Amino acid sequence: MIFTPSRHITNTPEHRYEEMRAYVFSLTDKQGEPVDPGIFKAVVALNLLGVRTFQSCEGHLDHGCPYPWVTVIDEERSRQFNRRWVQVCELEEQAKSVRTIEPMIAISPLILLCD
Repeated sequence: MIFTPSRHITNTPEHRYEEMRAYVFSLTDKQGEPVDPGIFKAVVALNLLGVRTFQSCEGHLDHGCPYPWVTVIDEERSRQFNRRWVQVCELEEQAKSVRTIEPMIAISPLILLCD
């Protein structure tokens, strides 16, 4: 889900904050859990600054990482990776149809560019 600000006439910093807060509040993970309270404000602030977040956790002492963390998305690298992944999938299908790995060899330099 990508946040799109509303087109309201009132676009004060306070309004933008409340709008982003409501958006982040609406997010859940695959288990239906909301953003952890201990990292919530950081996720709101990062997104307000234009840094798109993907995952976050406030940290847990009984499981996972014992410290807070946020994963952010580099939009351009993400688009490049997605384009290359589609190319890899298309070449894989071509290789299956002719039962050879030659098309995959042609794409291997592109895979290395994703590193």
